[in-house]
Parts: sequence; C-alpha cells; structure tokens
Amino acid sequence: GSEARHQLRDHAKALYQFLELKYPKFYKMDELSKLGFLAFECLWRCIKNVETLDLEKTGLFLANRHSSLQTDENYWATTQKPNGSPSPSLFVYTLPNIGIGEICIRHKIKGEHAFFVLEEMEINFMYNYVDHLFQNDKLAACVVGWVERYEENAFAGFELIQKN
Repeated sequence: GSEARHQLRDHAKALYQFLELKYPKFYKMDELSKLGFLAFECLWRCIKNVETLDLEKTGLFLANRHSSLQTDENYWATTQKPNGSPSPSLFVYTLPNIGIGEICIRHKIKGEHAFFVLEEMEINFMYNYVDHLFQNDKLAACVVGWVERYEENAFAGFELIQKN
C-alpha cells in the first residue's frame, strides 16, 4: 500500500533528476501524469532524428484501464476531512488527459491527441484510429502507449509510429 506508493514516488523523483529535466511542474503532477511524463521522456530521447519530426503533425494517444481513479480517490479523501477543504491541486489531475497536456506543452507537440479508457490495450483499435489520421493527412507521426497507475499497479509502455 503506502510503502509501494512511496517507492514509486522516490523512483519517479530519482529518474526525473537522473534525466536532468528542468520542468518544475513535474513536482505538482499526480502519479499517473508523472509516470506518463517520464516514460515519454525516455522514449523521446531514444528517437533518432527527433528534431526532424513535424510537431504540428505529431500526435499522442494513451490508454489505460483505470483512468485517473487513483487521483480521483485521493481527491475524494480530501473532501471528506472534517473542516478540511478539497484539494485544488489534486482536482486538476482528476482527468487522465492532463498528463498528455503536460507532455505536449513541454515538447511543443501540436497534433491530435486523446486518452482512451479500455479494458486492455486494443492494438487493432489504436492502429485503426491512427491509420485513419495518417490517411487523412492529419498526422505524420505519433506516440501511442499504455500508462496505468492504480493501487499497487504502475506500468508505462510507449512507442513511436510514423506514417509509411
């Protein structure tokens, strides 16, 4: 429970520092956004010729099973404290697509983006969705992935897909 959350928090902070990121908003993010943000950073740094991507036609599509439920529950807990008040800093993250926004702002990605809540990663659904955008010249590249953070579960796996 609590120990696993502290370990994830410590690992995320250590990776953030190791990557020498300079994005102070990272420390305000919820755990789902931090996980997605860090996974994206690791992928982005491994892409050869990343600077040649047309950011106007680069998209980001993520999915998970539990949406932002962990943050939703944490936020709800702040509303239940006697004489307490709801946490506005947690409320901001009660939508899973906020992490996408943080990534797009940092990297100036301006293409289509969406966050899907699915039982499991549906490769055919994602392929058809992205292929439609490629065929209609809306995108030239995109990152797709699964980012899950709920209870003891934390996983992120991202991949770059390019047209043709």
